[in-house]
Amino acid sequence: MEEIPVEVLKEYGVKSTTITRLKKAGIYDIRKLFLFNEHDLVDLGFGEDTAARLVALARKMMYEHGYSHIQSALEYSQVFDELECFTTGVKALDELLGGGVKVSESHELVGEYGAGKTQICHQLCVTVQLPLDRGGLQAKAVYIDTEGTFTPSRVARIAERFGLEPKEALKNIILVKPIKVSDLRFFVQNELPDIVLREKVKLVVLDSVIKLHRAEYRGRGKLAERQQDLNFILNELDKIQKTFGVAIVATNQVLANPGVFFGPTVKACGGHIVAHHFNHRFFIRKSKGNLRILECFDSPRIPPTPVAFVIKEDGLHDAELK
Repeated sequence: MEEIPVEVLKEYGVKSTTITRLKKAGIYDIRKLFLFNEHDLVDLGFGEDTAARLVALARKMMYEHGYSHIQSALEYSQVFDELECFTTGVKALDELLGGGVKVSESHELVGEYGAGKTQICHQLCVTVQLPLDRGGLQAKAVYIDTEGTFTPSRVARIAERFGLEPKEALKNIILVKPIKVSDLRFFVQNELPDIVLREKVKLVVLDSVIKLHRAEYRGRGKLAERQQDLNFILNELDKIQKTFGVAIVATNQVLANPGVFFGPTVKACGGHIVAHHFNHRFFIRKSKGNLRILECFDSPRIPPTPVAFVIKEDGLHDAELK
C-alpha cells in the first residue's frame, strides 16, 4: 500500500491546525494514524470527538486503499496461501513451518540460557535479506535487543555463509537497544511504524520479550501493572504485524516449575498475556554438544514434531542424525 499523507484529511474537512498537531506527534501518514485508537489520541492531547473522527477517517481511507478485515473464509484461505515467507536456512525447520517464516504471523522462542534462541534470530535477520530465488524476501530486519546479546561478528559469519557481503547485511539490520520499559514502549508505538513504512522491513525481532519487565516490575504487587504494560506492547506489535505484513519473532525466558513431577521443569515467562499473543510458540532445549531440539507446543497449524538442528560458527544447520 502506497503512502497516504495526512494532508488528505483536509478533503474531509479536518482543520489544518489538527493536521499540524498530528505531525508534531510524529504522525505523517494515514497508515500510522490507523494504528492509533481514540484513547491513544486523547493521550496525545486531542479532544474525544476529534479523536473519534480521526480514527473513523483513518479507517475509511485504509478501506478505500484496499485494506479490509472483513472477508469470507475462502478469501482468507487464498490470502493466507499467498503470504510471503522466507527460509530459516535449515531445511527441517522450513518443513515444520510449512515453507519458512510467514509474514503477518508471530513466533515465540522459549528456552533456557544458551538454548539457541538468539542464534535463530541472528540467522533470520540474514535469511530475510536473501534474494527471492534463494528463499529470502530481499528485505530488512529490525532487531530490538533488550538483553545485549546481539553480536555483529556472528551475523557477519552467517552472512558470509549465505553469500552476502557482511557489511551490507549488517547495514540492513536496524538495531534498537532499549534499556527501560518506557524506551521499549515508546519505540514500538511511535518509532517502529515509521521504520517499517520507510524501509522495506519484513522481520521484527524482540530479544527478549520479558527481560525489561522482569527487572523493573518487581514483586507480586506490580504483577498486574506489568501484565497490562506487556499486553499494550505486544498488542502494538500485533497491529504492525497484521497491518503491514511483517513477521514477528520474539524470544522468551523461562522460570522454574518445581511443582511438576513429570514433564518440563521450566515454563515460559509472561503468563497468559504472552501466551495469547503469539500465533506459534516453540520450546528449544539443549541436547548433546551443539545439538538443539525445537518443538512447537502451541499453534493452530504447526504440529508438535521435534526438529533437530546444530549451531556452528556460521549459524544454524540441519542435524545429521545417525
